[in-house]
Amino acid sequence: QQTTTSNNFFTLSNLLPCTGYEFRVFSNCGSGINSAWSVIFGFSTATPAFSLANATLATCQIPLNLNTLLTGTGGGTWTGGSHISGNLFNPTGLASGQYPAIYTISGTNCTVSDTSTVTVTPAPDAAFTDTTVLICNGALDLNTLLIGTGTGGGTWTGGGYIAGNFFVPDALNPGLYAVTYTVGSGSCQTLFTRQLQVAYCPLGAKVTALLQGAYMPPDSMRTRLRQLNLLPLQQPYNQPPWNYNGTETATQFAPNVVDWVLLELRNAADNTQIVAQKAALLLKNGTISDVNGNAESVFFDNLPPNTTYYIALRHRNHLPVMSAVPVTLPNSVPYNFSTAAQQAMGANQQIAVALGVFALKVADFNANGIISVADFNLYFLQTSATGQYSPADAELNGSVTISDFNLYAGNRSAIGIAQLRY
Repeated sequence: QQTTTSNNFFTLSNLLPCTGYEFRVFSNCGSGINSAWSVIFGFSTATPAFSLANATLATCQIPLNLNTLLTGTGGGTWTGGSHISGNLFNPTGLASGQYPAIYTISGTNCTVSDTSTVTVTPAPDAAFTDTTVLICNGALDLNTLLIGTGTGGGTWTGGGYIAGNFFVPDALNPGLYAVTYTVGSGSCQTLFTRQLQVAYCPLGAKVTALLQGAYMPPDSMRTRLRQLNLLPLQQPYNQPPWNYNGTETATQFAPNVVDWVLLELRNAADNTQIVAQKAALLLKNGTISDVNGNAESVFFDNLPPNTTYYIALRHRNHLPVMSAVPVTLPNSVPYNFSTAAQQAMGANQQIAVALGVFALKVADFNANGIISVADFNLYFLQTSATGQYSPADAELNGSVTISDFNLYAGNRSAIGIAQLRY
């Protein structure tokens, strides 16, 4: 290089670090007269000193200027892979992980390098899982639904039912409601939308009843079918005449289970209209239990609370009955068919099995709502059957005998109310 100065200071640029240089000078004395060149002087440039910071960026971000990580001597070169071009680190297409960014300065007598670690993270994922929001449970923290990576710090939107990160169902009717989660910003912003189902909480119905065929004084019923392992694990009303397609299934039966029953909720304004059905378990004390083990109520899905229904009760070989009046559900006090004959709608729909104790009439073996010769014919076909879950087993003890005929004979010609006959 050649340079001039008027104040005895020289500035030399683009010199290599840790490299020896020589120089000489001369003076311009004016009038075109220059001095002779001086002797040769020598010096060496300093060894570079610098430090590097580390960085984290997502795959969706724009390239990172690696020089922003450098403190100290500039002018070096960056290497580390095809994702580094010049001083730019491009995370696009990289897998999550840590990547080296090597900064190097070379001179004649030295080479100095150091490495920065760039951590690449996935692009934000706004995905969240589906769920049913039960109105009675109150506000749901939507953040508990997040399943993606890098999802924190986003925003929830959708409607007036969204408050911050909470879904508030209190004023909503059952149905589908859109919820959107947005996370990230700029080139990394992403969003995900789902329709969340809002539903009523399961509606509990407490019902008590006795079966004449299984009755044991003073206020209990035999559990012989369970003792003989004859009770089916799947509800038995998925065949004619009931054709109920519920999937209620037991894994095992408690010692106090008598048999399966079919409970119906009917429209309070039109009791011929079935609103909901549920197969349940009748216990020896008359309580009707949900198959999930709740011994106090039978639960119906997605029905509004504090609504009145007629309650109908069916058993596979007893005359069906319906509550004499609509019942508001959920009910804290069970509707008890056994306390009076008039608890069942219609005349002579139950039979007295003890003083002040009433039960469903047995021997409707074909379950059509009428005890007739057709039921006798079914009994005749199954006479002497043992160890079977038989409709003609009036006593629910696993055998069809003359005792079952005697019960039939006492109830023949009994007719259930029209709303419950098939």
